[in-house]
This record gives sequence, structure tokens and C-alpha cells, in this order.
Amino acid sequence: MANPHLNPLLEAMTYLEDAWGDATNAADLSRAQLLDAHRAMGLVQRRLDGIHAEIAAGIARESRPELGSAGLAKQQGFRNPATMIAATTGGSTGDAVRLVKVGEATAPRSNLIGEKLPPRYTEVQRAIGAGELSAAAAALIVALIDRARVKVGIERIVDAERLLVERAAGLSLDDVRKLVVHAEAWLDPDGVAPREGEARS
Repeated sequence: MANPHLNPLLEAMTYLEDAWGDATNAADLSRAQLLDAHRAMGLVQRRLDGIHAEIAAGIARESRPELGSAGLAKQQGFRNPATMIAATTGGSTGDAVRLVKVGEATAPRSNLIGEKLPPRYTEVQRAIGAGELSAAAAALIVALIDRARVKVGIERIVDAERLLVERAAGLSLDDVRKLVVHAEAWLDPDGVAPREGEARS
């Protein structure tokens, strides 16, 4: 019996299977099937990203420096969790670091007496779990909010997270980058102007 937490991913796989139909390979798909399969594949990838971010955060937690040689990554022969994740995915260590950060930002938390707390970024967590955001887009949003958190009030941070998640859904990563640049100028206009001046000089 499937784990309910994995149901969104399995549901996306079912959409892909339905879109594929009886085709032997992608060359046999009609234009309508290609479009349906393309959309389903995007959903599978984004929902897979959400689960993978959770796993990456778990690997990082079990590989934290204070565990020393007993850390999970070290036991598997890797310097750190990012190199272990990158070796498995075939991606870069930078991508692995971003995946860990997204997983940590969206993981459930608890306080000192063990009471459950919501994730640090509830909107990002909801969107990545639903397959509305890729891990790469979520990482851009999390990085911006982390930078702005120390400079602006909590209300503005909550609004920024909600708006960014809403507007990033359905955008390419390049467009999410542009969105984040505009959002940073809105959140911290005094910080963006000096950086632009430095870039020009």
C-alpha cells in the first residue's frame, strides 16, 4: 500500500502514463499526447523535487559536522552531504546545496520541548509539495527571503513569500530569477541601489 505522503508524486506518474497511452516511445506520440506528456513530466519533476528536497535535508541532518566520522555522508565515503547527493544525482554540488537548503527551509520543526512547529517557509513548502514550484525556483525564493529577513519586518517577509510563490508558478527559472530581482528591489531598495552602482563601476 502506497505511503500517503507519496500520493501526489504517484498521481503525477499516473497522469504521465495516461498521456503516454500505448505509444512505444515519444516518436509515436501525437501532438496532443506530446503536450499532455510534457505537462505531466513537468509535474512529475516538480513533485519529485519536493520529495528529494526532504530527503536531502535528512541526509544533511544525519551528516552534520558534530557527528564527525559517524555522520552519514562520511560513513558512505563522502566529504559532506552535498558531494554525496551530487554523486547520486549526477548533478553539481551547488545544486545539491540548494536542494538541502530548500529541504531545510520547508521541513517541519519543533521547539525545545518537542512541540510541532510549522516549516520556516510554509508557502514554499505547500507549493513545492503540490508541484507548483521546482526546487531550483524554490531555492531562489528561499535565498532572497533569507537575505531580506534581517532587514525588513516579518509582515513584509510573509507577504513577499506568498507573492513570490503565487507569481513564480508556471514560470521558467530565468523568469523566476527576474521576479526575484524585482522583489529584492521592493523589499530592500537601499540595498539594491549600491550593488547596481558597484556593478556599473
